[in-house]
Amino acid sequence: MGLFSKKPKQVTIDHAASEENKRKMREIFDSAVEDAKSYQIIHASSSEQSFDKGFIFDTTTTTFHNFIIGYRESDFQVVVLEIDREIQKHGEPFYIKIDEIKETCYYPKLCQAWLIFKENSIYGVEMNISDGSSTSAYGMRNVDQAAEREAFLDFLEKYTNELRKKGYKIKPWKR
Repeated sequence: MGLFSKKPKQVTIDHAASEENKRKMREIFDSAVEDAKSYQIIHASSSEQSFDKGFIFDTTTTTFHNFIIGYRESDFQVVVLEIDREIQKHGEPFYIKIDEIKETCYYPKLCQAWLIFKENSIYGVEMNISDGSSTSAYGMRNVDQAAEREAFLDFLEKYTNELRKKGYKIKPWKR
């Protein structure tokens, strides 16, 4: 190891707690979304920062969000359901039709996927689909979703190919 190299972070996950979290996510998704059984689900998170310039101090505020992403291959329907960290409460489901999307992106290093809307090309749905360790400070703890992530990326590739068939020029991305 070099002087400035970093050791890779060790992700520790309690697998029993992970299975319980997946069960809770499915339960809350089923209660909030119509025809929920036809969707596969995955946990995603995102963050947003705001910068406030004060008289004496400048402050940066970071807000973290957790979501359940539901997706269905038959009609390429995507549903975003915001949840709290404890998987107790949820917001209103946000349905995204493929006709509203013009581009997809995936950044494997960050484990981050994007759906970019047609209407406002600078706005999209950010989905961090990495695992959550048992010591996570902001995201959901104990989320092991390697199989779910691969299934979602398979769906996202089919989704992207469907957008290409509709005439959108989307840059190829690697897994």
